[in-house]
Amino acid sequence: MDLSEGKGKGTSASNPCGTDSGEMQQESNKKMSDMLWRPWDSLPPELLELIFNHCPLHDKLMIQSVCKSWNKVTASPFVWQKIDMLEWSKNRDPATLNRMLLRLFNNLCSGLGPPKRLLIHGVSDLTFPLITASAENLTTLKIPWSVISNEMVIQEATKLSSLRFLDLSYCRHIGAPAMRAVGRHCRLLTGFRRIVHKNVRLGDYDDEAYAIAATMRQLRSLELHYLNFSSQLCVC
Repeated sequence: MDLSEGKGKGTSASNPCGTDSGEMQQESNKKMSDMLWRPWDSLPPELLELIFNHCPLHDKLMIQSVCKSWNKVTASPFVWQKIDMLEWSKNRDPATLNRMLLRLFNNLCSGLGPPKRLLIHGVSDLTFPLITASAENLTTLKIPWSVISNEMVIQEATKLSSLRFLDLSYCRHIGAPAMRAVGRHCRLLTGFRRIVHKNVRLGDYDDEAYAIAATMRQLRSLELHYLNFSSQLCVC
């Protein structure tokens, strides 16, 4: 028996397997490439709604003019349930924010229902009433670096009864009166965040802590950063 012949046959028998494996890998890569390059206008409307809902507001405004199918998708109320204006609103003056919120609530969301989540930077006493006027379904409100006053929060807190999470970080012009108003009227609140700048010392925050403890009884998540508390409060 010629062993070399047997080896040759064994080698030749293994080559087709290697060829099949390579072809399968190429086919798999092609399918993956086709998936990655699939035209977005052919995606199901339900999937586009889910994607668009997580886009920042300025992207949603641009999406409307891309094509007819996308414009039709943005007519769904689901797309406007989450409004993320955090990046866009940084360093914007109150008048610009006011115009954008008016456009949002009066035009874009007309007939679509108010949002459930609103994230916006630098709210003032001028713009805060625009938010609370459309807050009947609002469950999450994040307004860091806002310049709202205690008086404005007290005035508008009754309209925020649906809130479940509130972020009032870096809001230097509010204190215990605002916390009490939020706690008394936002009875569904389960999450609260209050961060102050570590380099800005405005005295102790004992009154805020007492207000939160006395009125926000349903909290499951509480984030307090860089707030100065007295030793007497810590003992309590």
